[in-house]
Amino acid sequence: MHDMKKKRLLELEIPKPTEEMLAIAEKDIPKKSQIYWRNRDVYQYGTYFRLQIEDNILKVSIFFADQIRAGRKLPAYMLFIDKEADEFITFDMESNRWRESMLCNLDWPAYYYESGKYISGKDSEIMKNYLGEGTGEYYDLQKYQYAVRKRQLIRRDKKETDAWDKMMEQVPELPKDWEHWVAKTGISQHFMFYEYKRGGAKEGYCSHCRKMVPIKNPRYGKAGYCSRCRHPVIYKSIGKFGRLRTEREVIYLIQRCEFGIVVRQFEARSFYRKSGYKIPKISCDEVRRTFFDSKWRGKAFYYGCYKQREYRWIKGGIYAEAWNYKWYKGEVYRRTLPDLEKKELKHSGLVKMIRWKRFIDPETFLASLRKKPILEQIVKAELFTLADELLEGKGILEDYSSGKLSKILKIDRNRLQRLRRVEGGVQYLKWLQYEKKYEKNIANEEINWFVKNNFTAEQFEFILDRMSPLQIKNYLLKQQKLSGESLSSILRTWKDYLSMATRANVDVNDAIIYRASRLNQRHQEMVQTIEDMNAAMKAKEILAAYEGIDKVLLEEKGKYDYQEGEYAIIAPEKVEDILHEGNALHHCVDKGEHYFERIAKRESFILFLRKTEDIETPYYTLEVEPGGTIRQKRTKYNRQLDDIEQAETFLRRWQKVIRKRMTEDDWSLADRSKKIRVKELKEMRENKVIVHGGLFGGKLLADLLEEDMMERNEVMDNVA
Repeated sequence: MHDMKKKRLLELEIPKPTEEMLAIAEKDIPKKSQIYWRNRDVYQYGTYFRLQIEDNILKVSIFFADQIRAGRKLPAYMLFIDKEADEFITFDMESNRWRESMLCNLDWPAYYYESGKYISGKDSEIMKNYLGEGTGEYYDLQKYQYAVRKRQLIRRDKKETDAWDKMMEQVPELPKDWEHWVAKTGISQHFMFYEYKRGGAKEGYCSHCRKMVPIKNPRYGKAGYCSRCRHPVIYKSIGKFGRLRTEREVIYLIQRCEFGIVVRQFEARSFYRKSGYKIPKISCDEVRRTFFDSKWRGKAFYYGCYKQREYRWIKGGIYAEAWNYKWYKGEVYRRTLPDLEKKELKHSGLVKMIRWKRFIDPETFLASLRKKPILEQIVKAELFTLADELLEGKGILEDYSSGKLSKILKIDRNRLQRLRRVEGGVQYLKWLQYEKKYEKNIANEEINWFVKNNFTAEQFEFILDRMSPLQIKNYLLKQQKLSGESLSSILRTWKDYLSMATRANVDVNDAIIYRASRLNQRHQEMVQTIEDMNAAMKAKEILAAYEGIDKVLLEEKGKYDYQEGEYAIIAPEKVEDILHEGNALHHCVDKGEHYFERIAKRESFILFLRKTEDIETPYYTLEVEPGGTIRQKRTKYNRQLDDIEQAETFLRRWQKVIRKRMTEDDWSLADRSKKIRVKELKEMRENKVIVHGGLFGGKLLADLLEEDMMERNEVMDNVA
């Protein structure tokens, strides 16, 4: 509101409190009321309102109860409403300044919220007549202000929203048979309704073809097909359900518009009631519109709440990322497609893709087409599976330009025909690329087997120069029969084995080596060979990387050594002791550098659990926090056997002894170590870190570590 108008408003007469208001306020003695654990004054009327109209302006004087009782005649606030200009403004009499806030956002005394509001009957009539609605109560002023503010904001954004509305004007009417198509085809889930009868119902009502059809041995909830239209249905006994609703499904309508075409996305579902199952209620809400021009540049809009004020079409982003594709696949209305295929969609391949696959996301297809024009050629070559997988992000082509398709796909014409015949996808194409690159012929049967088991040609580059795909397949199946492990686990073991053999200067071109008859056994033997080679070298590397680690080991040894009965705990004196322990038990303590890093930081230590009758022989390796909490206990090949339970009583007594040996610094280290451990376990669980292969393959690492843990605390001390 400009300054000239504000100056004119201040020249208007200020409505004063009436004698009636003064008399009511004088008798209105505040009462103490406990509100939100505080004693507050509460009046019958905390605020008083006086209304007048002058120069077509509604003037509202607002008085506070404590001020009017003290004899003040001027209001705390003066609210001015200009209905014709659709605006309001408030003058703060206390601070002598203008306030554009609504009443709800002004500064009020504490008793305002729990006390009543006084407006005389005469003033109520003035309010109703001026505003043209409401009951003449205080909240009518608030309601009016909300409406004004909303209209002001809408006018402010009109420049932006007008452009959106202009785009929406291009959208054609829905096809005449749209509702019928949605109910029958767009919504794919349908039912076969029948009345239960002894001996079985003989006929039912198909919600798809909307006919009574013969049925045989129906069972409630069983899936089947309509004998007349062959559409999939779910059997529902009329007597058993009250209400039914289908899952929400995405459906699409593509139409011509001035911009080019518009892809309209809807969400639809059906609702059935027992009393009217033949006439379901259809819900079909349009949620998204995307306009595409001839170069597949898109403008997308979604229907939603705009700035918390109104529901309307709002400009939004395009689902151009491939990972959205399968989320928004849906049935496409087909009667508009033949005409569009002649012109707007002629150079897209979209219509052909829709005919091949019932459910598709046309918006993602067209948005991807702009970045990947090769999609049109792929679809028109009837490589539909390849196109679908590319849209789902299952593979990436190096070249998305136009040109000869076989050259872009890095195969020849014959292999292109082969890819089409088998309806191959991305992985099948990669095997054909490998076949052409190395001039090797691979039977379709072998390629299908590799694709079915999610094996790519790249995974076998380490052995394909010595074995054919058929030999590789047979070798993997033979090793799987021997070990019972998954094919992918065997492949990792095989590759790891040959890599270690190369490091050990073993001739990996000898068939007896690269086709080891017992792979797991040879792998373990090669692990031992590498361990023996690396022990001395690794010790030097660890000492260089973690300076002072040997000193830490010597300082902590006396604190953790303990022997009683048939068990003993021995702390290592040097890094070589830990490496020897790892080699002897064939677990990971000597291979994971994080253990040595933890020792250097005094976060955790490696200790050896031994049997006193054979104290020199490695038995179990422990990872222990300062103070005695055992994080892990592992024997040969990273296992934990039943015999460890027999040692738990000893370990509890040892934890109690350790507690007595702890210094103040040890307590501080123990507290820090626990916090780090809790944080790491939380992150592992959030990231769903699993163990790959071996005895615990597929399990959550955090679960295994927590199961293994023996925490030292008061309760456990008492148990010991």
